[in-house]
Amino acid sequence: VWFSYQDRRNRIWAITSAGPAFLAGGRFHPLPEMQDAAPPDRRGLAEDSGGRIWLASEAGLFAIDSNSPAPVAGPRLLKGVAVSAVAADGEGGLWIGSAQGLERYSGGSLQPVSLAPIAARTPVLALAPDGSGGLWVGTAAGLARLKRGGAGIAEIPAGAMHERIASLFADRQGALWIVTDRQVQRLAGGSIGAFPPGSGLSELSLLAIYEDREGDLWMGADSGGLYMLRDRKFTTYASRDGLSANPVSSVLGAGAGELWVGTNGGGIDRGGNGGFSRLPTRDRLASDVILSLAGSPGGPLWVGTPDGLNRIEGGSVRKFTSANGLPDDLIRSLFCSRPGELWIGTRRGLARLRDGKFSTYTAADGLGSDLIGAIVPAAANPGARGEGPASVASRDTPPAPGTPDPNLWIGTAGGLTHLQHGVFTNYTTAAGLSSNVITAIYPDAEGSVWLGTNGNGLNRMRGGRIVAFPHQPGGLPDTIYGILEDSRSNLWLSSRSGIFRVAKERLEAYARGSTAAIPVRSFGVADGMSVRECSSGHPAAWKMADGSLWFATLDGVASVDPEHSPKNPLPPPVVIEGILVDDRPRSLGRPLILQPGATRLELQYAGLSFPEPQRVRYRYRLEGFDRQWIDAGGRRSAFYTNLPPGRYRFHVVAANNDGVWNDVGAWVQVRMEPHFYQTYWFYALLALSSVLLATLGYRWRVRQVEAQFQAVLAERGRLAREIHDTLAQGFVGVSVQLELIARLLATSRESAVQQLDHARAMVRHCLEEARRSIWELRSTGASAEDLPARLARVCAVTPSESAAKVYLQVKGIYRPLAGKVENEMLRIGQEAVANALRHSGGRRVEVQLIYREASLLLEVQDDGNGFDWREMESAGPLGHFGLRGMRERAEQINAEFTVASSPGAGAKISVEAPLT
Repeated sequence: VWFSYQDRRNRIWAITSAGPAFLAGGRFHPLPEMQDAAPPDRRGLAEDSGGRIWLASEAGLFAIDSNSPAPVAGPRLLKGVAVSAVAADGEGGLWIGSAQGLERYSGGSLQPVSLAPIAARTPVLALAPDGSGGLWVGTAAGLARLKRGGAGIAEIPAGAMHERIASLFADRQGALWIVTDRQVQRLAGGSIGAFPPGSGLSELSLLAIYEDREGDLWMGADSGGLYMLRDRKFTTYASRDGLSANPVSSVLGAGAGELWVGTNGGGIDRGGNGGFSRLPTRDRLASDVILSLAGSPGGPLWVGTPDGLNRIEGGSVRKFTSANGLPDDLIRSLFCSRPGELWIGTRRGLARLRDGKFSTYTAADGLGSDLIGAIVPAAANPGARGEGPASVASRDTPPAPGTPDPNLWIGTAGGLTHLQHGVFTNYTTAAGLSSNVITAIYPDAEGSVWLGTNGNGLNRMRGGRIVAFPHQPGGLPDTIYGILEDSRSNLWLSSRSGIFRVAKERLEAYARGSTAAIPVRSFGVADGMSVRECSSGHPAAWKMADGSLWFATLDGVASVDPEHSPKNPLPPPVVIEGILVDDRPRSLGRPLILQPGATRLELQYAGLSFPEPQRVRYRYRLEGFDRQWIDAGGRRSAFYTNLPPGRYRFHVVAANNDGVWNDVGAWVQVRMEPHFYQTYWFYALLALSSVLLATLGYRWRVRQVEAQFQAVLAERGRLAREIHDTLAQGFVGVSVQLELIARLLATSRESAVQQLDHARAMVRHCLEEARRSIWELRSTGASAEDLPARLARVCAVTPSESAAKVYLQVKGIYRPLAGKVENEMLRIGQEAVANALRHSGGRRVEVQLIYREASLLLEVQDDGNGFDWREMESAGPLGHFGLRGMRERAEQINAEFTVASSPGAGAKISVEAPLT
């Protein structure tokens, strides 16, 4: 593939040695009729206003009609001529460059175009529209430019006329990139610049140039790899720009847009955007290692070194050392508080130079420490004087009479010191500082004092209250050398790990407790710095009058213009690159369905931003699972384990290197299939089963209660029958006997005694029957007597007032039966015999107990008066329970109970119980 192209209909074309092919339906479709359209060694392709694609080749100019769904070959121009370049103009015409020169195709005809003063028929190798209707023309003899409509040659900058132009490229900013056989040049604003030797592009032969959507230029070199060019936020000046030494320790504005630069080993340089030069002095400095700088407009330049203090004025240098009254020769910091007054920070205290005399202040005078760092003026109304709980006021050190009081913030190794009205006030960790070693101080216009520390990050003091801000990877730095503020209320912090920018409003929000996150933007080598590590001199950073910020680094001085710093405004497109389910890749073309049992889900995504891909940040959320967005930082994968069944939507968004978010992002539908025991129908079945079990349990309980109730009722009935058939019947007989005895006592004493004996026998019999009933309540054991014997005893007890006789007859083969059957048959027989004797009025009662093969039949028949048994049986509620009781006893043993009787014909009661 020589090159590729995307047309206006977003189709991809691949230009190969076998001819062109277009991408459709996921595969490339070649045009076999254009197999001889081999492209030249440089790109030559253009799309005219009608949507026709023109391809330059060694065999002429080919046209492809791309307006149809299936593009076809169109007309062919300059057959047999090696066409090297083609470009469409804005008027429907076509510019064609070949070995014959330049021609214009319009209205179906070809017209040659003169490039004078370039010789006629000079080979044209490259073409590029200039954005204003004109045309840049690269030839074998140099660069030419046609005015709009091809009317004459425009003026060409010097230096671009006599070189062979290999290719041209016009970027979106209107600059023209010129690739020659020797170098790459850039034509912008009427001037030409070239990459300097050693830059990497100065000696390469470029094959292709492309500008992406973010404005970055990509250059492909012949055997040299791929290069990307983009605007940097920072500009770094080093020895190649005139600095005496690359390690820079301090920077100081010199007025008129110039800068003093103190180097480590190279002395002092002065310069700006136009370059730097070493400061000429007639006398040497105390040392070429510069630690600090200070000065005032129209005044001398003060220079601190490890070997003393230097005063530079008018090209002369004066040195001051401890021999002149300094507490120490190592000068760490300097500050001019007013004309003629200089404050000097050393390792052994704070010195003030006034009227040629030094005054020294140490910890004994109230300083936090003798090791002095930054010295800056306090605001007119600093608002930080308020005595905090840990502030300590020293003894007064009055200034010289008649001089205004200094108002300074002083950073020491023992905390922050405020000098005002001759009083030193110290603030330490006891007052809330994160560290006592203060390395940078910046009082802002709102009354806050921002403090940088060594190893413990940033602090803010306002009204005596100190807030420490957290430092962590990806956030604020731990060691801060310089603090500056731009016009947009952003703080810029220089540190050993780079330069950082943070908005003051976000810091204030954190101090109020309204947010827990502090967005921070860091800058380093990718942004134009030579190295990330900054220097710790004083001042380590400086803001110029034009708003530009300058920082001392270990490899030159870095400059940034916050107001005009290039910003990438395009949100990055976001794509989902891959999906892994249990470490196995899945396709991306359809909704993701996870089968039951899948435990691990990994989604891989990317934000397509190329200027600084390492700064692309991501947020994602699995809708339906995550309650809020998850900040992934630079991580390009999301992991989920043991997702519950359901439907989800994975959504990921990204921000480019300048924090511009693409809130649309990319997403994919995810469905986690449930196990059968996690489905709704299973839950419904489970609920239905629970209801069914509860219903069955309820019914079982109701039946159990009903059975218990029926058992109680049956027992009550049985007790009623037992009492009726034993005690009640006996008591009735005893009552009749007692009535008879009462009558006989008046007429026949002997008969009364006989009846009394008979009554006593009846009482004993009743007691035996009662005891037997009670025993049956307590025991289920069998009786000692069999049924015929017990029935015979019942028949033998005949009331004395009855004239009837009872005859018992047992038939069949006797066999013992269940106790319940024998007992119920006995009670039925007892009740039937008692009723016959008392109520029938007959003279004979026949009782038959017949053992049949499959049943036991009991018949009790009398020859008495008879009765209407239906009426008698329904009279139970009035007090006559005999027939009803006998029928209930028969039902207890599944026996058939029948009554045959009518008035005047006697009565017959039959009970037949099955023996199985």
